[in-house]
Amino acid sequence: MQGGYKRKTRYTLVLVDYEGILVSIDSRVPNELVYDGLKKKFFSRFHEYNHIKREAGFGNSRLDFQLSKSAFVPANSGSGGKGKAVNIPDCLVEVKSVSLVHNNKALFPDAPTVRGARHMKELKNAVSSGFRADVIFIIQRGDAESFAPNFAMDPDFSGALREASENGVNISAYTCQVTEKLISIRQEVPIIL
Repeated sequence: MQGGYKRKTRYTLVLVDYEGILVSIDSRVPNELVYDGLKKKFFSRFHEYNHIKREAGFGNSRLDFQLSKSAFVPANSGSGGKGKAVNIPDCLVEVKSVSLVHNNKALFPDAPTVRGARHMKELKNAVSSGFRADVIFIIQRGDAESFAPNFAMDPDFSGALREASENGVNISAYTCQVTEKLISIRQEVPIIL
């Protein structure tokens, strides 16, 4: 990809061939894949939401998405007369880009991330404040069979992820189909905490 004005380099590296496996290393791609998936109702967990806000502030962080919906139950639905609004808790979603796979297991992070640990703590706090919260790991390659936090690289992030999960934050991970012309979400893989 050719760079723009005021860049330090003319080009951006977005794709590598690692031992015959194409790996996207563009950290912007996962957010766009998830945003597209949210709009197209790819993720069954979020079907009831119809409003997507990007870069939602919560606590001391900006999280990738805030999903919301205020449903209306019609009077003729058996609810006993007048229609009424039914509130579904908003859902905060953080997306993380994964490119490291070892022995068919995707690992995150590949470098220490203080910001990532803070995001996990904010998601945990969001649940205790009445929100739903999710973290979605987008594995930008197709060869992973599972996902796990990389305790050896960053025990603080990994511990924060485990604690978030224990406190109601949903964790999911998806591999991608990666070609020279296309990157798309392929399938969900098991989480190993």
